[in-house]
Amino acid sequence: MGVMDGFQNHFTYNRATYILVAILALLLLAWGVWYAVLLYTAGTGTIEIQDVPAGTRITLDGKTIEEVSLGMSTIHTDVRPGEHTVNATAPSLWPWTKTITVPENITVRISPFLLRERPQVLRVDAGTNESAKAQQAFGVLQHLETPDSVNSDDGTVTAWIENDTVYAEWKGVTSATPEYFCTPDCKPTLTVLSATQPVTNVHFLGTRNDVLLFTTPEGIYALELDPRGTQNFQPVYQEAGADFRIRDNESLYVYSNSDYFVLEL
Repeated sequence: MGVMDGFQNHFTYNRATYILVAILALLLLAWGVWYAVLLYTAGTGTIEIQDVPAGTRITLDGKTIEEVSLGMSTIHTDVRPGEHTVNATAPSLWPWTKTITVPENITVRISPFLLRERPQVLRVDAGTNESAKAQQAFGVLQHLETPDSVNSDDGTVTAWIENDTVYAEWKGVTSATPEYFCTPDCKPTLTVLSATQPVTNVHFLGTRNDVLLFTTPEGIYALELDPRGTQNFQPVYQEAGADFRIRDNESLYVYSNSDYFVLEL
């Protein structure tokens, strides 16, 4: 065999090897792409973040996924099954956080609520029409007994106080029962708050059917019904002995230290 023949045989062998390696590399690349697509598109769950106010920044597991600029918004994001943490923040508002478990092929719905850290509170002058309305709301300078129960604006949820425990009951259609009424088992009645001090008043926050306002000896607070992960709790008016009545969907009458106030939510 001559030198040229040996060179040709060596070249032919190397070329076959290179072709084989290239084919294997392409197959490996194709498998990697297929596996990545399968990993990130198959077997996911969805988080639906409802009623997000304008100006809210939403983060998922520490990464920003949305900056809501205009109006109320609903955000959908696909995630791997498992535990995830959603945070909602906005300037001058109390932050909101929720850690939830998202099953495969299931949509989990959550609804942030963010109240002002320093709400606008205006003293009501005596002898004015506003003063008369406030006195009427409170029963002419006397604290009326809280009704046996209160209904949400849409009539789907009823709430009441019993032995300093706040309960809520779903009154809407069964197929629309919120997930947090099914933690862990689906029941129409939910224990919202078991207090260690007296709870003397309860009402729904504005048009929300999932957030309650309530009064304790230390002040006025808001608490969401949803107990999954962190059950968010935000102060509204922290003054011992204060009480409230609903003025409208965006404000309260507050009675504190013998004076009436209007508090903008």
